[in-house]
Amino acid sequence: MTKTDRFQASICIPSTALRHCNATNLSQATNIAYQIARAASIYNVMEVIVLDIPHQVPRSKSKEQAPALQGNQKKFFSSKEYEEETEQKSDKSRDAVILATLLQYFVTPPYLVKHVFKPSDRAFLKHAAKLPKITTLPFMTANTIGRFKEGLAIPKHTPKVHKKGKKLSAQKKLKVTKFVNVGSAKPLTLNEQEVPVHVRVTVDTLQKKVVSPHEAYNHGGNSSPGYLVRYAQSISSVYTESCVTDGYTQTAIVDADNYFLKDCGQEIPMYQPKKAESLLLLIGNWQDFERNAVHDPNVSSVVDVIDSRIPVPYATRIEDAALISLTKMFDNTDR
Repeated sequence: MTKTDRFQASICIPSTALRHCNATNLSQATNIAYQIARAASIYNVMEVIVLDIPHQVPRSKSKEQAPALQGNQKKFFSSKEYEEETEQKSDKSRDAVILATLLQYFVTPPYLVKHVFKPSDRAFLKHAAKLPKITTLPFMTANTIGRFKEGLAIPKHTPKVHKKGKKLSAQKKLKVTKFVNVGSAKPLTLNEQEVPVHVRVTVDTLQKKVVSPHEAYNHGGNSSPGYLVRYAQSISSVYTESCVTDGYTQTAIVDADNYFLKDCGQEIPMYQPKKAESLLLLIGNWQDFERNAVHDPNVSSVVDVIDSRIPVPYATRIEDAALISLTKMFDNTDR
């Protein structure tokens, strides 16, 4: 993604949004994800990042007190530094997988569901399939005649590849393709374009080319191009793996799902909106973000990455805090 002169927002949701005290079964977990997806779609959120929160804190860091914010001490990351210092990734938690799967489902056209989700992941969707489609997403309706459609790049066939007269290994597969599954009887063939295989794209079915979602859907009223779902194991990777080319201009925390501590982050300045910026909202329990930070060798505390805060009523659930904070942002920003 390139730098923009308009306001755009990304939100980071901890996997603990689905902790047992918030969701005791899949139906409740589905409703939490649905509320987050609706809020993100209403306010044209660009990314929804699922941050995996570990269940245990290392003893070496568990007793360390989070440092107070003193002046401008925000932490900045470089991809090289992150690759060198971050430990080997562990398996994703079940809550993170379920949350990311549900969030992705709510922005996936029905005709692509079987192609996007593995059979094991589709088991998490039985309640989601019964919920109403999000009306701000134009590609979620049963539209067979629209000019713009969402599609999945597919390999039409895998030819035998030769190099200097020698046949290469059978493991070598096509990495790019000009064929896109748009839910029709036959795949759409792109004109003079090739895209990576198994990547979701927005296509202009008249000109047979890939276009940006904003170009396709921002012409009509009350329509959203949808959001990108991204998994992050650490706070560092929230930043180093971002699709925002120039990074986030500001990070604001929204302390939610907090039923015990009322004064977390009170020393952090209030969020001040700007006309053109890429804002990241960390929406969740402050202590959960700290639990992730103690596993991250690149940060000492979540305070290291925070610029400001957006207050919400005490003990607000994460899905409600997402809607409240995005509404506050929208009302105070010249978009």
